[in-house]
Amino acid sequence: MSSADLKHKEEEEELVVGDDKDTRAYVAPIVKLQKVAITTGEEDEDPILDLKSKLYRFDKDENQWKERGADTMKFLKHKASGKVRLLMRQSKMLKIYANQLIFESVQFSSIGFIHDCPSFLKPLGEEEEGQS
Repeated sequence: MSSADLKHKEEEEELVVGDDKDTRAYVAPIVKLQKVAITTGEEDEDPILDLKSKLYRFDKDENQWKERGADTMKFLKHKASGKVRLLMRQSKMLKIYANQLIFESVQFSSIGFIHDCPSFLKPLGEEEEGQS
């Protein structure tokens, strides 16, 4: 090693040793935020079933399945109307991956097991194909 390389290495070691110092600096927040109650729309519904799930969509251009989201999928029954819906949302940011009313006429077909998990497919009608 050249002397320049040794000097550079010693400077790096000094910087690492100096990082342990606590300056006890206090940074005041610029804006004070208040807690806000979040309504999800699930308040008037009873959960029927909660499943850890992955949701996929089929990409026609690339001719393959792509993951849309992975989290808890719920079947919720409305207390007043009795309607059931399938809801899948991200747990932290509450982003909705799927929100579908379940009708008696909607049929799901089993496509077997993928990665040791039972997998089901709901065929999309022509009006739903553009939505993802």
